[in-house]
Amino acid sequence: MPLWLSVFFIAISLTSHIAWSQSPPPSPMSKIELDWESVPGASHYDLEFTFNEADAKPQVYKSETTKFSSDMLAGTYKFRIRSVTAKEGPGEWSSPVELVVLPLEVLPLEPPDKSVVVAKGNQKKQKILFKWQPAQDAKGYRLRVWSENMKRPFEVKTKNTERSLELRMGRIYQWEVYAVGQNKVQYEVKRPKFTFKLVGNKLKTPIVDEVKDKVKIPPLTWKKVRHAQTYQARLLRADILGDDWKVVATSEKVPDTLWKAPDNLTPGKYRIEVIADADTHMPSDPGITEFLVKPQFTDLATVEKLGDLGLSSDDQAILDKPFD
Repeated sequence: MPLWLSVFFIAISLTSHIAWSQSPPPSPMSKIELDWESVPGASHYDLEFTFNEADAKPQVYKSETTKFSSDMLAGTYKFRIRSVTAKEGPGEWSSPVELVVLPLEVLPLEPPDKSVVVAKGNQKKQKILFKWQPAQDAKGYRLRVWSENMKRPFEVKTKNTERSLELRMGRIYQWEVYAVGQNKVQYEVKRPKFTFKLVGNKLKTPIVDEVKDKVKIPPLTWKKVRHAQTYQARLLRADILGDDWKVVATSEKVPDTLWKAPDNLTPGKYRIEVIADADTHMPSDPGITEFLVKPQFTDLATVEKLGDLGLSSDDQAILDKPFD
């Protein structure tokens, strides 16, 4: 008689591999659970799994209920089922379906991928907490953390879903975590490794020295900031009575605390902004100082009107006032 069966499962295909230290372990095992509609008069059911490889022999299991669970080798199978009655014997096989048995997968949580972790205090090393979601039926986990500067990665085993490690600041780290099954086989799912950068807290704001010569601008200087490796410097200009600041010059990596301003600055308001940078810390807030560049009236007789200097009459009125 015809057999009407429904098999309920979710199959998601992932590429996986096993890691071993010495000899290759057995293929990874995962637990599967299936259920289906009952057939009146059935004494039991035959379940057939054929591994998706050449010359693979079908594996047939017997179940006296409408549920089946077992540890299976990870991989892809052709699966079908039939009912067996005491009077009529085996029924027809169901149409085959593809069943994917997955290895144990772990989802990393913290530190998030492509994140910047800011350490507390000024110590060279910082404890970082790693967290991940638990994998069903996992006996334990193996955590690996490394950076380009390390000769070999940190590798620890734990039964928990979190672990702290002490890491050096100013480095970019990668990390991954694997589940270890009940059969002590380590399962690895290929996915991009999580990365994060560990840096110290924000550098102190540079103190920019006052500009005293308002006509011939000397090199711009500032106080050295502890832990700073380079500095970002930026010079901006605005009209004397305006607030529309425009960038005049920039430098991304000034190695010292001195930066030469461009020659022949036109009259107006100027602002110097300096940011301290380091691989090991967060950049500082900008240190700022402002100054006024006055025109040089070498021969007033040659100047017919103030507009020739790009100055308005209001600008001229405040040229000689102190600039805060």
